Amino acid sequence: AYRAVLPKIVIIDTILTIMYFLVALLAWMSAIIYIYQVRKERHET
Repeated sequence: AYRAVLPKIVIIDTILTIMYFLVALLAWMSAIIYIYQVRKERHET
């Protein structure tokens, strides 16, 4: 019974880890784009 339950927990944990990583990646990308746009606007003026 334990061996049957274990793979499901591993799969859920892997999915949560991937989701967290993707959210963190999106946050970093949006932050980098925001900083880039601000620098570009400041440079133009």
